[in-house]
Amino acid sequence: MTYGDFERLIGKHHNLVDALSMPGLSNIDFDPPRLVITSREIDSS
Repeated sequence: MTYGDFERLIGKHHNLVDALSMPGLSNIDFDPPRLVITSREIDSS
């Protein structure tokens, strides 16, 4: 069973706009650490 199937069975449908417009979210501190992505050399020999 997929998560989408589960949501259809329980009748809950949420999207990003609904999630971000929930009351009380402005009171939550959210400051995730910055992700550093580095490149590396490849050996194509």
